Amino acid sequence: MATLAPSRIRIWWRTLSTTEKTGIAIPLICAIAAGVFGTIHLIIPHIFSNNDAEPTFVDVGMRGEKNGPTVADIKIRNKGKEVAFIKGAEIEILDSRYLDYCPQASPVPASFTYEIELPAPPTKYPHVSSIPLSQEVKSGQTDRFEIKLGTGTAGIPGGVLYHFKVRLKYNEGERTHIESEPQIAYVNYPTIIAGSTPLGLGDKSFRECNKRNIESVWHMLDKKGRQSPYATELFFAMTKRAAQIREWEQGASSGERGP
Repeated sequence: MATLAPSRIRIWWRTLSTTEKTGIAIPLICAIAAGVFGTIHLIIPHIFSNNDAEPTFVDVGMRGEKNGPTVADIKIRNKGKEVAFIKGAEIEILDSRYLDYCPQASPVPASFTYEIELPAPPTKYPHVSSIPLSQEVKSGQTDRFEIKLGTGTAGIPGGVLYHFKVRLKYNEGERTHIESEPQIAYVNYPTIIAGSTPLGLGDKSFRECNKRNIESVWHMLDKKGRQSPYATELFFAMTKRAAQIREWEQGASSGERGP
């Protein structure tokens, strides 16, 4: 009895024409193939995936900058099912411009404690600076931490306007990482300024210093990225300063002001 059904199927199959056999076989083969590939599609990612954690950036904000260390305020969320162990961070500098300190008085070095040093500015791009981290983000939860950004040179007045991305490494494998959108932020050199008597536009060195800074800031205006609040403030301030210098020099050339 066990061989009855297969025997009847074989007899029935022999009675079919080639066209009928083709019409039956092709849909059957397609259905089997779809099932096999569907199973592979579901299984293979789990076989080769080194974790089921899925951290993503919620936000990267900048604060500080003007009178103290620049701080990257980072918020991430783990959309995966497993714990995400954040084990390192990188700052990839895409471009930067040094902004000189247009003299007011003699600079006095001050000590700032930074968590990551950045070259001021790098000699080539892109440049990557790295630090180790130890953060744990459970499934479905959000975490927040800060990275202080600093330059590797002390005692030089001024700062650097950086165009960069933040990259976080997590779980197993050095290549397992997430990357933020480009950022534009200003980083102070670790100095403070003694005195507050500014030089005026009548001082040529003061005007030339500002012109260099204006050119650097306008260069960064062409970069795509999220501007920090102080970077935006710098852009507006330098535009205003450019207009002031242009007005002063036009007045000097017409004899309204001295050289």
